Amino acid sequence: QTKAALDIAINLPEARKKYYMAEGVGHYGIFNGGKWRTDIAPVVEDWIAQHKG
Repeated sequence: QTKAALDIAINLPEARKKYYMAEGVGHYGIFNGGKWRTDIAPVVEDWIAQHKG
């Protein structure tokens, strides 16, 4: 769903888009637990740091 949303967000510059596939993570685990802390949160935090301001 996220990939499809990025594809149709034509007014969002490509430089602002980030797609990350978290392998082996279910719907609940994407924002909770070890995979979030070690794999996903750092990607989100880096994206935010690159695009703020």
